[in-house]
Amino acid sequence: MKESAELFYSLYTDDFIDLIKSEDFYTYFTNAIKGGKKELALSVRYSQNDIDLTWVEAIEKSIVPLDNIIRNPRRFIEQIEEIVPIEQARRITNESIRHLAQHTNMIAKVDESGVTPDKILNIYKEESFATYENRFIYTLLINLQYFIDKRLKLISDSGTRAVSKISMNNQFNIGREELKFAMSLTSVARVADDAEFMQIDADTSKLDAVTRIERIRKILYDFQDSALIKSLYGCALVKPPIMRTNVLLKNPDFKAAMALWQFIETYRDTGLSVQMVESNELPSPDYISQLYSILALNYCLLKHHTKTKDEMMAAAPVRKEFRPTLIRNAIEEYVNDLTMDVDTVQRIFVEEIKRSAKKRLEEEDKIKKIIERALLAEKKRKDKLKALELEAAEKEKKRKLREKEQAKKAREKVRAKQRREAEKAKAKEKRKKEQEKKKQQREKAKAKAKA
Repeated sequence: MKESAELFYSLYTDDFIDLIKSEDFYTYFTNAIKGGKKELALSVRYSQNDIDLTWVEAIEKSIVPLDNIIRNPRRFIEQIEEIVPIEQARRITNESIRHLAQHTNMIAKVDESGVTPDKILNIYKEESFATYENRFIYTLLINLQYFIDKRLKLISDSGTRAVSKISMNNQFNIGREELKFAMSLTSVARVADDAEFMQIDADTSKLDAVTRIERIRKILYDFQDSALIKSLYGCALVKPPIMRTNVLLKNPDFKAAMALWQFIETYRDTGLSVQMVESNELPSPDYISQLYSILALNYCLLKHHTKTKDEMMAAAPVRKEFRPTLIRNAIEEYVNDLTMDVDTVQRIFVEEIKRSAKKRLEEEDKIKKIIERALLAEKKRKDKLKALELEAAEKEKKRKLREKEQAKKAREKVRAKQRREAEKAKAKEKRKKEQEKKKQQREKAKAKAKA
């Protein structure tokens, strides 16, 4: 799109502007614009997402363990019991016979040849994936999908944008003709991130944040198509608190999945902040000159498509006629009335002027009240906006304070771990020295005894 716009712009500047610059009308028109009142403003604003990669890295770290679990699912043998007609029974077991003895209503007949049942208990065994651990993985994938989609929508709604706006207002005269021109053009360009989907073990260090998130979502969609997840559709979801089974505690892949569950359950941040850069400046002289050429073209188009007076009258449109004769008729009535003296006429007109002045003052008061209400509403809006900004600043301050405290606790935890490791190493070295000392003593004792 940008290449097409640049091509059209080059055609416009190289052909159209160069062609009309030599015309006398163009010079006369641009000089008239420069001599009139004009307002020009050009603003450019860029907004860019700053994504917190903490949650992205936490999920990426768990993709390989989840893939291992889904590729090698745990299963168990499930025993299924059902009552079926005797001709549909696959296998008669001891359990079937005991059940028939307890439910004699299912016996059709008893004769010398034996017992003939009508229905019987059929027992068969099948492999099932509906273990607690597999249902835990199924629930984790559902929660993870919701976790990512919610943040990806937020990133998409507040994506990287470039907003450009040009506004121009002109008031000038062409001979006896007064011209007023107002123009405003706003361009909102969204910069899309092209996500390249890669394999599970792809190197993510060279990818941008949005591409990494899209890659994770694509992998999760692939997990949904696996045989394990399809077999668990409609099963009962796992609810907190999670049972600490041996598999979840000892299997490395399930331990990673458990850590991911705890992370997304405790992560409450949106994981996104927006950075914005804005500039307001006066357009360049070359840009202004090209805007004037567009204004001249619009003026010529207006003149070309405007009908003349004769054409308007010939078309016989609906006409409106105004006759401001009320005051004049009143004046003529008073003046022609010879029975009224000059003082009476003067008094009547003075009273009329007073009434008009009073009416004008009432209208002005109404306008003032409307303006005061508008100013009061604007003040309330600004106060509310300021309060929201202060609240947002306070929340940001608290968030930074929490992060600082968490970082401090993490550093203290690391130091405590280092101290414990140092103490363990020191104790180990001490034990080693004592063992070495005892060994030397034993060797000396042996040597002494031998001597």
